[in-house]
Amino acid sequence: PALLEQNPVGMGRALQVYAGLVRRLLADNGGFVVQEWGTAFQVGFVDCTNALRWCLQLQEALLEADWPESILTLKDATLQHWTGPEPLVVQDLDNAAHRAGFGGPRQYLWRGLRVAMGIHVGAAFCSEEPSTGQMTIVGPMVREASALASKATGGHILASAATLEAIGDAWSDVGDPFV
Repeated sequence: PALLEQNPVGMGRALQVYAGLVRRLLADNGGFVVQEWGTAFQVGFVDCTNALRWCLQLQEALLEADWPESILTLKDATLQHWTGPEPLVVQDLDNAAHRAGFGGPRQYLWRGLRVAMGIHVGAAFCSEEPSTGQMTIVGPMVREASALASKATGGHILASAATLEAIGDAWSDVGDPFV
């Protein structure tokens, strides 16, 4: 069963935490909410480097978030440690050094809600929803980003080849993530 079905009260609080992180990091990175439905956000950016930075920052913030303890006890939200080819030691989550990032002292993969993300770059078209007056973004770029997100699993970011090409040499601008 979904986390919401397993713990509706805890998930209500967890979704508030998640939405707050999404909006705060969007503001920090020049992004905006295009649409929000249920627990999903469709967001837009003028620059794909900012979009990738936002995705990476949100995934990191999800690890650090103040999740309800009742959520962290559920299988799909509990702390999961790195089990890669190198033996790694998990440090205390309260240790500020764990914020150094992947490959640094923090050596866990997931903690709390896990969000699947898809990034694609391209021309978009703005249109106004007649009944609400709200602007929306439509077009092939939106469909491709949605398709990528639907193929990702929680905690992963899938980027199209066009996005990776557009990022070019700007990897250092987003913190040289492990790709």
